[in-house]
Amino acid sequence: MVVSGTSLYPYISNSTVSCEVVGFFLNWGVLCQRFIILCIVIHLLVFTMNYSRPKHLELIFHIFIWGVSFVVSLVPIPGHHYGSAGVWCWIKGHQQNTKII
Repeated sequence: MVVSGTSLYPYISNSTVSCEVVGFFLNWGVLCQRFIILCIVIHLLVFTMNYSRPKHLELIFHIFIWGVSFVVSLVPIPGHHYGSAGVWCWIKGHQQNTKII
């Protein structure tokens, strides 16, 4: 299998709907990971302050993690912002000549 320099997914063209789908799920997965870490921190904070397991927060955490990350990942779809981002499919990169000084 030969991997082209333009895509880490050799069977997915960077200009197709499949690249947008891969970009959506990649973004959704990354956001879910970050929100899970946030909810673990909140859970530990509540646990250490109350000395009891906050069972009432578990459903709220699930709704927050999966729902908010899904909605935020849907935002770039109408503007077709998912696509080629260098060597993989994600949010399209803008070609700017910016320098860090």
